[in-house]
Amino acid sequence: MATFTITASKYNGQPQHVYLNADTETLEAAQELAASFPKSYRVKAGEVSSYREGRSWGCVQLRVDMRETKDNTVNEAGIKRYRAFVRKAEQAGHAVKFTEQERANHVIDHWFMSREELEAALDAQLAGK
Repeated sequence: MATFTITASKYNGQPQHVYLNADTETLEAAQELAASFPKSYRVKAGEVSSYREGRSWGCVQLRVDMRETKDNTVNEAGIKRYRAFVRKAEQAGHAVKFTEQERANHVIDHWFMSREELEAALDAQLAGK
């Protein structure tokens, strides 16, 4: 099973983007994992190479915009897509964990520090539309 990590950015306390990533041993494994999710989720598979480590591996990625780019309104469909992805990943037995960010002041201003903090902000966005 894969481990997906969540990284979520914010601007003025509002969720902006959510990134979910998982590494696999090979590109083929990444493609298979990405294909296990509905196409509507827009999960991407790719390959990462490290010159320093002398190896490559697969990666699975999902980026969701939480605000509409044209008018900065709440992207309800994006929030639903993010939550549906997390629910499906966990139901399939994959781990979903929040990326631990450094606690430096400049980072705290731009990143959510926990999944609970992100979920509370998303709920507030939906309630305040």
